[in-house]
Amino acid sequence: MGVKSKSAGLVAACILAAPAPGLADVLALDVPLTERAPHVADGKVRVVVVGTPDPRIDRLSAQRLSSRRRGEARGRDLLHRFVDEHLASASAPARVAVAAHRAVDAHARTAGLRPLVAGGTVVVIELPLARLRRAAPGIRWSR
Repeated sequence: MGVKSKSAGLVAACILAAPAPGLADVLALDVPLTERAPHVADGKVRVVVVGTPDPRIDRLSAQRLSSRRRGEARGRDLLHRFVDEHLASASAPARVAVAAHRAVDAHARTAGLRPLVAGGTVVVIELPLARLRRAAPGIRWSR
């Protein structure tokens, strides 16, 4: 292996190790490898999901984008279910439920990504707990 190919490999490794723009300072190695149900941690509701690529897509870069989008959608769906369960257990009125779900739609963000070998992506979605508390006061969000 020549000097050029070694340096090109090092440059490629550095580029791949850098976090995606717009994401929180969560490095890929800090993202877990397995799914985790929505839970409260560090003042946020966090969910970790594995997004799988669309099987009709051939290119790896397109598979990764597909799996990221699918993971993000699945993570948001799980956050909505988490909110529903807590609202139902508190017998919250409909206006509070609407406000809480709007908070999920408006403030849930992708906080970390970890690409997987087969084109999948582990996606971490976070929602500031303060946003839920503001939207639905009096609801106990952690169990």
